[in-house]
Amino acid sequence: MIYVEYTKRSEHEKDILQKELALSKYESLKDQIEPHFLFNSFSVLTAVIEEDPKLAVDFVSRLSKIYRYLMENTSQLVLLSTELEYLEHYVFVLKTRHGQSIIVNYDLDAGTNQIPILSLQMLVENALKHNYFSKENPLTINIYTEGSDFLVVSNNLNKRPNLEKTTHLGLENINKRYELLLNKSIVIQESADSFTVKLPLVPQWKALEWNWSLLKTKYFQPSVWPKWLLKSFRTLRF
Repeated sequence: MIYVEYTKRSEHEKDILQKELALSKYESLKDQIEPHFLFNSFSVLTAVIEEDPKLAVDFVSRLSKIYRYLMENTSQLVLLSTELEYLEHYVFVLKTRHGQSIIVNYDLDAGTNQIPILSLQMLVENALKHNYFSKENPLTINIYTEGSDFLVVSNNLNKRPNLEKTTHLGLENINKRYELLLNKSIVIQESADSFTVKLPLVPQWKALEWNWSLLKTKYFQPSVWPKWLLKSFRTLRF
C-alpha cells in the first residue's frame, strides 16, 4: 500500500528558489533605474536634442525599449536572440554617450538557446565599470559562442585603480541565478590583457523542462488544491 503524500520540504525549497530569483531580478532592475543611470541618459539626450533631432528621437525610442523589457518581462530564462536584441538597444545608448570609445563585436548563432535574463547586459556593464576607455584606447567587447556549450563575453583590460563601492550585483548575481536555476556555474578567466566570462547556454529542451518543473510547483502541489480534492487524493491507493 502506497499513500501519495505531499512533500513540504520540496515546496519550501521551490519557494526559496523563486524568492531568490525574484530578488535577483529586482536588484538588476533597481541598478538600472538608479539616479546616475537616468541622469546620464537625460544628459546625453539634452546634448543631442538640438544638434541631431533624429538621433534624439532614436535615443528616446531605444531607452523606452530598455525599460519596457525590464518592466514587462517576467521570465527568468529568455531566448538568447531576445537578449541580444535588448543588448543592442542598451549598447546604442552607451555608444551615443561614449562614441567610439566602446566597440562591441558579435560573432554567434543564437539559435534556440536561452540564458538568464539581463545577464549579457550585466557583463557589458561590468566591463564598463572596471575599465578606463577612450577614443584612443577603446574598450572592446567580443561576444561569441563556443560550440554549443557557452556564450563568451570577453573584453580587453585597462583596470581602474580606485573603484567606488559597487553593489556586487554583476558576476555574483549571474552566478547565483545559474546555480539556482540550473545547478551550474559561470566560468571566469582573467589574463594580463583580457577578462572573459563564459555563460553556459541553456538548450530549449532544458528551459522547457525547468519551466514545467516551475509550473508543477505552482499549480500541481496539494497546497493549492481544493480541500475536497486533497482529501480524496490522499485516500487513493496504487
